[in-house]
Amino acid sequence: ARALLACAPYVDWIDQHMYSDLPDVGSLFEIHQFTGKPIVVGEFSFTALDSNLPNTRGARANHPYVNQTARAAAFTAFVELLASQNFVVGYHWWQWADDPATGRWPDGEDSNYGLVHIDDDEYDLLTAEMTKTNAMVQQIHANSTFTSQFFDT
Repeated sequence: ARALLACAPYVDWIDQHMYSDLPDVGSLFEIHQFTGKPIVVGEFSFTALDSNLPNTRGARANHPYVNQTARAAAFTAFVELLASQNFVVGYHWWQWADDPATGRWPDGEDSNYGLVHIDDDEYDLLTAEMTKTNAMVQQIHANSTFTSQFFDT
């Protein structure tokens, strides 16, 4: 809490990383109220079993979805909930390419976080769902109610 208060006068927004199935909007709202700053979820992602990767190391270790269809649906649920929060102003998917099955250096992360497989083949179901969902985000966010002091200036 002290670190948040100390940095608040010097930043435009607060970054949070989340690797849960849905964003913890209660915690995000508390941080927003505490700092008076909007929130960006700067890192989130989901993994799936049909990627042929171990998914045993990393933030979602041993919690993959059954397939890319479920992974894509998880993206939409996560982003729609984020976008409906007036104090959230952005999000960023982690990461472009999957980790290698043998693990990345230096931590051994071996998971299906990518938009593309390690050989650069696109996860078509996921990226199509992202395109569809991202096209709706601005309207979802516009329908949220702005009550924060940050936005009332």
